[in-house]
Amino acid sequence: MSKINLNVRTKYTAFELKNFVTTRVLTNSIITSFLTSYRWENYKLVFTSKFGNGQIELQDYLINFEMDLNILGQPLKGLIESKFSDELKKLE
Repeated sequence: MSKINLNVRTKYTAFELKNFVTTRVLTNSIITSFLTSYRWENYKLVFTSKFGNGQIELQDYLINFEMDLNILGQPLKGLIESKFSDELKKLE
């Protein structure tokens, strides 16, 4: 199984990042259309998608994105990695 692991330093606290993800990311219909389910565990967003399972862990000034890709997601690894990397870098 293919994996994606991205770490990005930011200028935001975990609280600020969680607020941003909740109000801006999880309200985006394009993003939520790919999610099967998601839940918050404190500052960790655990999700299941059409392309695999993963988590986004928010720490003060750091975002850790991990995803295990399923058979549908494996051919899209480069694209998924690139898109998430680009979006996370906007928070630097």
